[in-house]
Amino acid sequence: MLVDGINNNAMLANMKEKKPLEEWQVEDARNLRRLFDARTETVAEGKLISQMEFGAKYGIGSQGMVWQYLNGHRPLNIKAAVAFAKGLDVKVSDISATLAAQIDDASKLEQGKPALQLASNADERQLQWVSGLEATLLSAFRSCSHAQQQGLLAIVANFSAAIGNQSKTDQGPAREDSR
Repeated sequence: MLVDGINNNAMLANMKEKKPLEEWQVEDARNLRRLFDARTETVAEGKLISQMEFGAKYGIGSQGMVWQYLNGHRPLNIKAAVAFAKGLDVKVSDISATLAAQIDDASKLEQGKPALQLASNADERQLQWVSGLEATLLSAFRSCSHAQQQGLLAIVANFSAAIGNQSKTDQGPAREDSR
């Protein structure tokens, strides 16, 4: 059916339901807004550049696009996060630990290496490779405050103890070695 020259069925088919942001994406928008509001970049007149100027200068797009990212109406993607980081003179991880981990994982894959290498024994400098998921957990852990890290370590210790007890009961009673 055509109304005023517009096919309503085609228009409805093109309209997508807006998917709500995930919690980490909401946190990214909060971080971005905080960093953007704290920026000190100035132009010749000594004023902060506008969202429109910022978007044009750093390849983010229009003022509307910058606004959508800053207010959590559009989830940040890697390209936008890198552009904002460049414009704000911060690391991508300051904006989004998740996107920073994705960038790191992708760069390691391009180099044909696992996601992250950690020293497992500082004295012997033995190295251990960890997966992208483990690297994401490590990145998230590092973004927490010291108090939050201590709380997470306590939870992990309790979880590990519970798993250890569970695996012992799964194996059944200990058998004596008859020699």
